[in-house]
Amino acid sequence: MTQLDSSKDRDRKSAERQPVWWTVEHTVVWETAEPVLREQFESRRADAERAQMKAQGADNSVFQHGSVTPRNVDVDHAHLVPDDDWEVGQDWHEVKPGVRFGVGARSQFPDNTGWSEDVEARLREDWGKSYEPSTWERVKRAVRRGFEFKHH
Repeated sequence: MTQLDSSKDRDRKSAERQPVWWTVEHTVVWETAEPVLREQFESRRADAERAQMKAQGADNSVFQHGSVTPRNVDVDHAHLVPDDDWEVGQDWHEVKPGVRFGVGARSQFPDNTGWSEDVEARLREDWGKSYEPSTWERVKRAVRRGFEFKHH
């Protein structure tokens, strides 16, 4: 199986698991938002990699300045990093389900104008009904990024 086939399989499986409220309208909104969000994701990731390389010293050790994200953060613990990077240690296909869920949730719940404890609790509950509940802490920043994305 090629990497492209693997990518298509992941996308198909992700589409099979969606909230009970997901409709064709949510898919249309997502298909409009995805290219922009993916470009933002790739751009931020490239910026972070360039900054990381710039921070390397002559002996190839990384010097931490300010709130630079540690290099060795794995996906399972990325939610513990105290900054707003939603792509730490991940590629697009790992964050896409959470971002997609967030974009759809924003369309589903338009009266919620911003992220709050109430919104997070509602989305955590909905996530747990469609996905593995224990994955919420890993995906909530991606969900929030999708939820806060302004699409027209």
